[in-house]
Amino acid sequence: LDWPAAWLYLLLFACYALPVTLYLKKKNPELLRRRTSYRMPEKGWDKLFIIVSTILCLALFLIAPLDAVRYRWSQVPLALEALGFTGIAFSLVVIFLVMRENAYLFRMVQVESGQKVVTTGPYRIVRHPMYMAFIAMFFCIPLALGSFYALIPATLFAASVIVRTYFEDKELHKELKEYTEYAKGTRYRLIPKVW
Repeated sequence: LDWPAAWLYLLLFACYALPVTLYLKKKNPELLRRRTSYRMPEKGWDKLFIIVSTILCLALFLIAPLDAVRYRWSQVPLALEALGFTGIAFSLVVIFLVMRENAYLFRMVQVESGQKVVTTGPYRIVRHPMYMAFIAMFFCIPLALGSFYALIPATLFAASVIVRTYFEDKELHKELKEYTEYAKGTRYRLIPKVW
């Protein structure tokens, strides 16, 4: 209970989740249903990603309190904690912008009949902006919570997202009409000028 960073983290997420949920409930209830569905993917590599990312997420949230509060293995300077919270807030804004633009935003990789390529908003910058935001957020959470050791599962999570991005991009090239043309104009998957 005596962990101010954790309370601030929970408050930040509550202040984000409530209005975004209400927005989606009004503007796009189908997307809200898709994003909150816990059906497992059919593709083996995507199923593996869901399992691995869930384990890494749990590991992050187990290691952070053990490090920051119980055993104090590492000391994160206050400036880095503030940077972590700023990064989380930025990532959440990007995630909302992605949800606002893309009505086909599934938890798993799949293409629906009639699905169109989204080229507006954050999709003008990179082809997988939500994954970019997730990676940034997962590096910022350990800093915000005051745990350098929690960066270990965060790094492994980022690596798993990069692998998923590669496979999803291949799938979209194959399954989604006009995606190849879009990829020629928006060349980078996750990080502008890098990959």
